Amino acid sequence: MAVTQRTALAAATRLGDRAGEAHALCGLGRAHALVGSADESRACLSRALLLFRDLGDDATSAQVHVHMAGALAQQGRYRDAISHAEQARDLFAAAGHRNGQAGAVNNIGWYRLLMGDHDQAVAGARAAVHAFRELGDRHGEAIALDSLGTAYHHLGQHAQALACCQRALAVVRELGDRSAQAGILFNVGDAQHAAGDDDAARAAWTEALTTLDEQNPVQVGRLRARLSTLRR
Repeated sequence: MAVTQRTALAAATRLGDRAGEAHALCGLGRAHALVGSADESRACLSRALLLFRDLGDDATSAQVHVHMAGALAQQGRYRDAISHAEQARDLFAAAGHRNGQAGAVNNIGWYRLLMGDHDQAVAGARAAVHAFRELGDRHGEAIALDSLGTAYHHLGQHAQALACCQRALAVVRELGDRSAQAGILFNVGDAQHAAGDDDAARAAWTEALTTLDEQNPVQVGRLRARLSTLRR
């Protein structure tokens, strides 16, 4: 993915195609994030953001803010991540992009969860679930349900956590989204492990590992670490 984006970036730069350059930089930033290179990701995304702002493309600028928030969260910079997610939310709202706005609301709740503000995380995820449901966006609703389940898990409400995550898993399986399945299975396993069901947790994490794209070494490593903690 990174090689392709570098080729596209070189071509766009040579041709003076500023929109193409911005899109290639955004793609390259995402590729760096997938392999855990957060500094390189942020550098590319910052350049893309400046270009999209100059081009007056608010909706795409909002999406770059989403990716920037993710790169910052990888580095544990959750307050900065929230700031970018809030900018994404506002830009999506200004552009009339309701799905993007709902996704940004969910992301804000997720970063609050990572900061330890679990009650605010529940509130944000609930708001996102309702927004996606109103829009008829089943995939978005599933991702928000997974966030809600994870927030419940951190509050020690394991039954609610498992119910939300399993509902989310059923939807993404039906939609055929293997990447989302892996992430949700990770959280299903967490809830099962916390509830004392190590066999079910092992099954969920093992399925997640077999489902996950090997090009995502960060998530693969986290899953293997989880599995190594379980009793044989």
